[in-house]
Amino acid sequence: MKEENVMCLRCYLSLPSFKYPVEQVFVRQGLEGRIPFNSVYSWLRFNKGGMVQELLHNIKYGGDEHPARWAGRKLAEKWQLQNDRDKFDVMVPVPLHPVKRELRGYNQSEEIAMGFVEEAQVDIYPNALLRKVHSESNTKSNRWERSQKMKEVFVANPKVNLKGKRVAIVDDVLTTGATIEACSRILLEESVKEIHVITLARA
Repeated sequence: MKEENVMCLRCYLSLPSFKYPVEQVFVRQGLEGRIPFNSVYSWLRFNKGGMVQELLHNIKYGGDEHPARWAGRKLAEKWQLQNDRDKFDVMVPVPLHPVKRELRGYNQSEEIAMGFVEEAQVDIYPNALLRKVHSESNTKSNRWERSQKMKEVFVANPKVNLKGKRVAIVDDVLTTGATIEACSRILLEESVKEIHVITLARA
């Protein structure tokens, strides 16, 4: 798929993005004190009703994984421009429940990660985390409600060994941080060495 089929060059250049390191504090805000992460990186600033929301909607519900792959490649390009970027060994996408994955046809977080590794020389463990609870969208829940809903949602895949790994959790958008927090706690129980967070957008 040509990049122009996802977004024209003019729109791409107009996407609102975070400026590093100046706006790094805002990107990290909300996660500090909750999980012992080593770094947090988000490329786009979520603007309700704007181009980023449209892109995310297309990535999730467009019925095609190519926009997510494209976004993952662009995310990697931007991440690699950061001189002080933290290194990690493997990317672990936030999983979808099998029912939702079957309905959607793909996991957008996994596709973003797949696009990322096409540009950056890192590994991906797409099945390191499993989602055992099928829940509805959390977009209308506040931070506390999301945190409660996310408890006991994820489990580690016993077939995947993450001990001693520097792991980057990948998701499409970082909002309250409840999903990232829940995934991080499971990974820490698996004795990972470091937790990094990479998302396409930050609300």
